[in-house]
Amino acid sequence: MIRKYCTAAFSALTVLGFAGVSEAHTFGAYGTMFGAGFLHPLGGLDHVLVMLGVGLWAGQMGKDTAWKLPALFVTMTLVGGVAGMIGISLPFAEAGIALSVLVVGIVIALSWNTDVVTGFGMAGFFAVFHGYAHGAEIPQAVLPALYSVGFILATSILLVTGSGAGSVIRRAGISGMHWHEAAGGFIATAGVVFLVSV
Repeated sequence: MIRKYCTAAFSALTVLGFAGVSEAHTFGAYGTMFGAGFLHPLGGLDHVLVMLGVGLWAGQMGKDTAWKLPALFVTMTLVGGVAGMIGISLPFAEAGIALSVLVVGIVIALSWNTDVVTGFGMAGFFAVFHGYAHGAEIPQAVLPALYSVGFILATSILLVTGSGAGSVIRRAGISGMHWHEAAGGFIATAGVVFLVSV
């Protein structure tokens, strides 16, 4: 496991070193309409890793969680988005986003099949930060409704992709290959880099 984690950590640091700390949440980006909203989450490594990671985690847990956890995440992202739109202050939003990357990576690496309430609580908590960051930007868009639909659709696609991959891997019975350690280690290491950069 240590070798797998070290390999994943080295890969994550290499990618981040070349790409820079690419974050989806810039608090003040000027975006307009559906296309900008859709592309916004896809342009930030922090958002992409968390969405795929939460999906993978849901797929790992199996049963109804494969769709319920992503559905909850999207819902709480909307809640956070509304909070950002109406000007509610959420302290340490960037730190919360960075921490979500770290925690999701650790959960995947350890194959942590926690109870549903705890898992959903964690996912919902972090989703609020991601949604808030987007919501704080929406009023600057020409058509905030279309912008919102765009970023929610992109977020949903990432979650479903991760969940589908996790479900396929679990059903195929290839957990012995320690894919979760490598994927989780990569995500967790990126989370550390994000936290240091906040």
